[in-house]
Amino acid sequence: MPAERLPRPPRMNQPRLSRVGARMDEEEIYRDPSKVRATDGKVQVDGPDSVDVTLTPEAAEETADRLIEQAVMARGQRIMKEVSVRPKDRG
Repeated sequence: MPAERLPRPPRMNQPRLSRVGARMDEEEIYRDPSKVRATDGKVQVDGPDSVDVTLTPEAAEETADRLIEQAVMARGQRIMKEVSVRPKDRG
């Protein structure tokens, strides 16, 4: 017997970002954070490029930990890149 599918929570009101002119092989980087809310014991994530995911609280916590870890790493990479292109003091 197939597992019963629960109805999806309604999507949050959020304007969709346009991909006009973007090629499929181009990386698109978003500046706006995803919308997140708890509904009926689940966590709904609604983000750019049609991201629409419903997670258990446990999966949401682990995802949040992973996001923070990788965000800190990416920020450090960006800082190191900026530092490495600065001219050295000649004094």
